[in-house]
Amino acid sequence: MRILVEGLWLPKAGHSEGEYEDALSHRKTQGKLTKKAPRFAVADGATESSFSGVWARLLVNSNSRAPLNPANVRQRVEGLGRKWFKEATARPLPWYAERKIQQGAFSTFLGLSLENDVSATGRGTWTAFAIGDSCLFQVRDTELVTCFPIGQADQFGYHPLLLSSIPQRNDGVWEKLSELEKTGVWLPGDTFFLMTDALAQWFLVRAEQENQPWLTLKQFIGQSALPLFSDQFEKWVNEMRDAKEMRNDDVTLLTITIEEP
Repeated sequence: MRILVEGLWLPKAGHSEGEYEDALSHRKTQGKLTKKAPRFAVADGATESSFSGVWARLLVNSNSRAPLNPANVRQRVEGLGRKWFKEATARPLPWYAERKIQQGAFSTFLGLSLENDVSATGRGTWTAFAIGDSCLFQVRDTELVTCFPIGQADQFGYHPLLLSSIPQRNDGVWEKLSELEKTGVWLPGDTFFLMTDALAQWFLVRAEQENQPWLTLKQFIGQSALPLFSDQFEKWVNEMRDAKEMRNDDVTLLTITIEEP
């Protein structure tokens, strides 16, 4: 299986690169991958919690080593939470920051795994695991065939489901684990878009207006110069923000295109 992967990201307007609190796998990878079962992820650290960007990064990095899923996420969070606490307290902090550290960090998470069955059937399967409002969209030809876990623009809110670095604060996630995974089929030529909430809401609004927002995003494929973000992508996002078509939030986009034979 040959796939083209592209990662694009941008901090909030008025914020520095170091204040970016999202995370994505393959942040510095461009080109074709031939790994049999590649994995991808994005995460959106909650600004209201301390060191949320660190927590988001730990989640996507862990998924790159072995996919997070409903069967293992409880156990994995215990170890990752300890790593987060060690990293967050590596330097002395003022007393009020130390107190906030005790509340843990929170983040959304979206992971995608692709299985390659193309030798036998001409297609393959995919599995996605989503906590919160980071979204997966699958496009085939000119059709949007999958929206997960949110399918309508008005379903975005101010209190998405979040995964905490403190396992005991994840009861709401554990109760919904059976609803957080989805599987499907991919065909050669399909493109998957993984994105955090501000961009995902824009995407669904445009799709509901019978536009094809994936065509807008596809024009940026091949333009990133990571670890810097694309000038063209930055200009477009800021235009959408200025026009009030996109909320001023960290923006993260990961595109995976399965190339035709």
